[in-house]
Amino acid sequence: MRHGIQRHGGSVIHAFTLTVLLLMWFPIATLVILSVSGDGLLAFPPQSLTLDWYIDVFTSDRAKDAIFNTLKIGLVATPISITVATLTVIGIEKYEFRGKPLVLLLVIAKLLIPGVVGAVAVFQAAEAIGIQGYWVVVLVHVIATLPFASLVMLETFSNFDESIEAAAMDLGANEITTFRTVTIPNMITGIIAATLLTFTFSFNEFIYTYFVRNTGTTTLPVYLWNRITYGLDPSINAISVIFLVVATALIALTAAVSSVRKLIT
Repeated sequence: MRHGIQRHGGSVIHAFTLTVLLLMWFPIATLVILSVSGDGLLAFPPQSLTLDWYIDVFTSDRAKDAIFNTLKIGLVATPISITVATLTVIGIEKYEFRGKPLVLLLVIAKLLIPGVVGAVAVFQAAEAIGIQGYWVVVLVHVIATLPFASLVMLETFSNFDESIEAAAMDLGANEITTFRTVTIPNMITGIIAATLLTFTFSFNEFIYTYFVRNTGTTTLPVYLWNRITYGLDPSINAISVIFLVVATALIALTAAVSSVRKLIT
């Protein structure tokens, strides 16, 4: 038996891994093919190919508004989330104070809370204090992305050589100057990686946005959900592929930046 395991174990593992990958990616491949199908929503395999569904997405006023809203929200929520995450992590790593583990737990607690529960809570809180429209959507995107930004920044700062800061302060720099000219420049690749990942999560955020958005802040995920709910058409496949391409590109770019950071450090 041991000889058989040694002889065929690798082949079995490879076959199992290949099967899992096929099960994961076959639906995605099907979606991509259907997005250029000229035969309708569920005609597979397609008998003809077309780019009309992509053209429909980029010429639709509602789709363009949804894309614009997604970018407008993400480009504001992301720097806010990164700034809060960076300052929080630096405070946790550099200073001793009571309740430090609790602060870290509160920052990442959103990961432990079901999305619907968190969304309902934020919606009720926003209603209670009277925040509506664009800024409440930005707020929920910050809440949704802050844990991920904090975890990336925590890993970035844990690899930071604090002796560089000590050397700068020995040469006469105060804490603000050291932070601006030494700390941030030496963390910049980690900050860029966290920014790209945070924007990716913001771009794909649906649950929180769905509960608090109004008609003027419909994002691309909400637009896609509405199209699925109120009438299926082949353009939803094109929208889904757009999501896939953007998310994959941002994650690949994040991985590339992280690899550069590891080589530098």
